Amino acid sequence: MSASDGLRSRLKLRQLATLVSVAQAGSLRRAAAALRVSQPAMSKTLRELEAVFGRRLFVREARGLRATPHGAAVIDYARRLLRDVDALSATLDAVDSGAGGRLRIGVIPFLPLDWLQRVLDSLIEGQPAIVPQVVEGGTDLLVEWLRRRDLDCMIGRVTPVLAGGDLETRRMFDQTLRVVARSAHPLLRRGRRLALEDLAGWDWILPARSTPTRQAIDRVFVEAGLPPPRARLESYSLQIFQRFLPASDTLAAIPEDTAQRWIRLGGLRALPFTWAVPAICMVWLKRDDDSPLVRRFAEAAGRACS
Repeated sequence: MSASDGLRSRLKLRQLATLVSVAQAGSLRRAAAALRVSQPAMSKTLRELEAVFGRRLFVREARGLRATPHGAAVIDYARRLLRDVDALSATLDAVDSGAGGRLRIGVIPFLPLDWLQRVLDSLIEGQPAIVPQVVEGGTDLLVEWLRRRDLDCMIGRVTPVLAGGDLETRRMFDQTLRVVARSAHPLLRRGRRLALEDLAGWDWILPARSTPTRQAIDRVFVEAGLPPPRARLESYSLQIFQRFLPASDTLAAIPEDTAQRWIRLGGLRALPFTWAVPAICMVWLKRDDDSPLVRRFAEAAGRACS
């Protein structure tokens, strides 16, 4: 019998839940109180786990228990497995209601809403229907959630630094950023052609530094020998951008399609600067290549691009 076969036959979810509780509590006594079991029962479960893995998972210290390197690795995987169990429970509830399953999707805010709606409509109206659970965040945060098993797939800009060998990516489409400002911005009253250095002294609304979009914006200035733009506010929420831009002299670089839509609504003007950013990609864990729900999402996203 291989080592993995041994784990499959001897490992129990209850044991993994106990392990995570001990790691969170930092002591057997606090973990036992949280789970409402006796401390001897917790000790017995921990001994069973260490026997299953053949390694020490915790060491005792004056302030409680500390995970060993082997313990930290097991705890990390235990959290992922328990999240998968939670996702399975929610999927079964979705199937009970007549759907084909539930898909947890992460998206960056800088997506064309009509494209995203076509993708989601395809899932909702398909046979069997899929229940999408959609959350927004920056690419870096979505990648973290994906690796933690809090998401099944995501749509964002994935650079080689973020990608790693555990992710599968599929390019969807390109975007460009357009610099925008309020209609009465002082830059628009200068009556001359603007240069990049004219933008450098103004405050900006920008995504977080860790996002590919922010890194692309900073690179435009650095490559021109200028300091990166100064963030007055950091956000990836389009609602925040839409609220603050018309009411201040801050600048922002947002996707061209979003910029044109907001300009038509009034209150904003486009400045003559467009910048390339990494392509929009669908991303999922390689271990989920065989997931029919992820495949359905990939097919729907591909069709929406054509």
